Order: sequence, then structure tokens, then C-alpha cells
Amino acid sequence: MILRWFLIGIFIGSIQAQTLEEWMRNDKSGIAYTPEEIWDRLEIPSIVEMKLVSQEMDELGYIHYKYQQHYKGIKVEGGEYILHLYNGKIVAHNGHIARLWGNYPFSLSDTIDQATALEKVKSLLEKGDSIGKTISLVFTRKSVSGKYDSTNYFLAYKVVVYRQNAIEQIYLDAFSGELVKTIPLTHYERYLPHSCSCCQGSVHTLFNGYRSITTHQVHYIFGHRYRLIDYCRGIETKQCKNFVCNTATDFYDPNNTFVNTYEDRVGGSAHWAVEMAYDYFLNEHQQWSVDNKGKYIKVRINNYLIDNAVWIPPDIIMAGAPAGKASDYLVSLDIMGHEFTHGVIYYAANLVYAGESGALNESYADIFGNAVENYVQGYFDFYVGEDVLASPYVRSMDNPNSSGQPDTYGDGALYWVSQQGCIPTQSNDYCGVHTNSGVQNYWFYLLSQGGSGVNDFGVSYQVQGIGIAKTLKILYRALRFYLTSTANYADARMATIWA
Repeated sequence: MILRWFLIGIFIGSIQAQTLEEWMRNDKSGIAYTPEEIWDRLEIPSIVEMKLVSQEMDELGYIHYKYQQHYKGIKVEGGEYILHLYNGKIVAHNGHIARLWGNYPFSLSDTIDQATALEKVKSLLEKGDSIGKTISLVFTRKSVSGKYDSTNYFLAYKVVVYRQNAIEQIYLDAFSGELVKTIPLTHYERYLPHSCSCCQGSVHTLFNGYRSITTHQVHYIFGHRYRLIDYCRGIETKQCKNFVCNTATDFYDPNNTFVNTYEDRVGGSAHWAVEMAYDYFLNEHQQWSVDNKGKYIKVRINNYLIDNAVWIPPDIIMAGAPAGKASDYLVSLDIMGHEFTHGVIYYAANLVYAGESGALNESYADIFGNAVENYVQGYFDFYVGEDVLASPYVRSMDNPNSSGQPDTYGDGALYWVSQQGCIPTQSNDYCGVHTNSGVQNYWFYLLSQGGSGVNDFGVSYQVQGIGIAKTLKILYRALRFYLTSTANYADARMATIWA
């Protein structure tokens, strides 16, 4: 089906929308042009770079390529264009190209430097406000409803500011340093007077010291208090009232500092860790929550769940209490990241939790749980559960045998749980999902760090490591675009090659 009604391309100046429509009339099956030829047809000069930022196939087989405009190496906000392809041909196109060339002379040497810009930002802060980690130079529109040309664009320094009741993105004129516009990054409930839906609170975590968290302020007849609900990300943390957790209560604090009781610290620790997992996938993989559609996450602290943590589809992460094996509540970064990743897996490939697909499921959760830990702490330790367990760790990626897992695939390998005739049950760990995951865990270690040796079948190997970041990108793409629900290790091998 040719989606001709999608032909709503928006062009600036001399670029006319009907150009591509005429091409479509002449070729009902789509346009057999390369992206570069499309840019030529749109009369985009070489000084403008259209960078591919994403591509994804939908359920109908259409592939959508999204491009971001850069002018003289600087990102142009709002300058985005999407080409929609079917069977290798463009069948639709839409977006905006900001026509800055020829009409926006500037020299970067005339701009203020980043240090000066940050000092300007600091002068705009109020008590309790803070500045985000990055500052970037962009072209942006003065008016959100104005034209996509030089009359409505300016060169700006963009900075995120965390205020007491909101998160804002502010833009300073790159030449004068003057504040030009502010864009809110939070949406708050206006019916709550003087309240904040994305308040900046703090918690004394069980394993990572004092950390900032995002909370929600609620009012009652005697004043106000804060609860562990992050409406910016879509995460709430509550305490279960029974084992099945069909009822749960909020964690509250009057001062937005969850340090007063041990229960506060447990809830706050879980809340913060899941926020970090959310941020990791968003910032490193451009994934919005577990489903890439902003799924609201419910974190539950369950005193009736012993020595365990679980992901419960479609939206619950549950952390249990210690009782012998664990030394504390299972709310550490890697464990909460592990459970969050199970959610990502559920919506991406939905790997069946049994046999080899289940082992891959567990391995992915181990690896990306550690990736969350690395995202916050700045190092990758290759252990799972080392903060929580009374023993050194639950699993080791660099030496799976040390935790009773195989580092070699197949029957005859040390600790490998045979899949031959295996009927998955809880008693056999669904055919060894927590055991056979060691194979991919060790693969991850070798590919990222490198190593050599002889496997359990006498085959020698030597691997040149490519680093953590590249290996994680390969794994994420394999999961997102290539693995299916019943994938085995052979499928995972091909998926990582294709990725």
C-alpha cells in the first residue's frame, strides 16, 4: 500500500512540497532515490549536513529513517526530516528543513565561551537550583510557531536547569549571553497550589551514599509532604501491604529528605536506582522507559518476598527483603537495573523465560544491570549482587565458573545445564536460565575486555577486546531489532553479527 496521504513534506523558501508529489505521481510504487539524491532535489547545499539519527521498521514492514539537520557542524533544533521506505523505495516524507544558508552569517570566534555562558546561567539561579551536566551550542527558533528560516533562528547556548518545582531548558544568545527563551521539561499539576510534581529531593541510599531523587509534593489540611513518585520519568515507589501486593502505600517524608527511617532509605534507594536505570537507557540507547513509549513504572518494596527481586509484566519491579542469603534489601543499582532490563527485554524481544532463550534473558539483564551501575559509578565490575549478598557475589561475568556457571556452551561443558529433553519447571530453574546465562556473560567480558585461553572442549581462543561501550551497543541492537522470543545461542550469535 502506498501511503500517499503521508506526503506532507514541509519545505522552506524555494523548496516546494509538490516536487516530491510529482515524483510520486510518476512512480506509484515509490521513489528509487538515495537520501543524498533527495537532499539534492530539496536544494540543500553541502554546508548543511543531514545526519541519520534513527531507523526503525514498523509492523507493516515500512522502514522510517529520521535525519537531524546540522548547519556548519552545529545542530539545528527543529530541523528534522523523515524518509519512509517500503521495499527499498521512498513512499512518504515529512519534516522541516531550516533554511539558514546564505542568510545567517556568523563567526564562532565572536561568541562568548562556555565558561562565560555558565556564569550567565548561574546569575539566573535561585536558592536550591542547580545546573545540568552539559552545555551545548545549537541553532534554535525564537518563536515555536515562527518560520523555519534565519528570521526566526538564533545561535544559542542550551543548558538544563533543575529548579525547586520544575526542570527547564534555557537558551542564551551565544553572542550577548542574554536569556532568549525557556522551555519547560516538566509538566506539573496546576491544581496543586505551590506544589511540584518533579521536586528534587534526596535519599541516604543503602549502598551509594546520599543521592538526589525526584519526588512529588502533595498538600493536606496541615501543610504538605513528599512521596516517592517521579512524574518526570514516570516512576512510583510504594510499600506492599501483603505478599501479592494488591495494595500498597506511599513512602512519605515532610522535608523531601528520605533519611529519617530505615524504611525511608530502602524505598528511596529503590526509587533512585530505577531512576538511574531509566536514565541509562534513555541517554545511552535513546530508549524511553522499558517499552520505548514512556511506560509508567511501579516499584514495590515487598517484605514478604524473600531474598529476591522480580520483574512482573507489564510494569512492576518488585524488591524483596533479606533473610539469610541477602545481607540487605535487594535494591542495589545492579539488581534494580537487572529488573528494569527484564522490562526492556519483555517489550523488545520478549525472550521466553525458559531454556536458552531464558538464559539469554538473564544474561541480558545481568549485563545491562551492570551497565546501569557503570553509568553511575564510572566502572564496570562484572559482578552481580556484590552489594547485597552475604557471599562475595551472585554471579561473575569474568569468571562464571566461580559462581557455578558455564563459560562454554553445550553438553559436556562444566556447569552447563543440558537442554536435551528438559521440561522447564521452577525446581530445575526452567532448564537452567540462571546457570546457562554464564555463557553470554563471559562472551560479553571477552568481547569488551579481550582474553585468551582454552575452553572446556580443548579449543583455544584469543579475543581482542573492543571496549564496553561498543559491546553494549551491539547487544542492545541485537535485542531490539534481531532477536525473537524463542531465540537460542545460535540465534544470538547471528544477531550480534548482524548488529
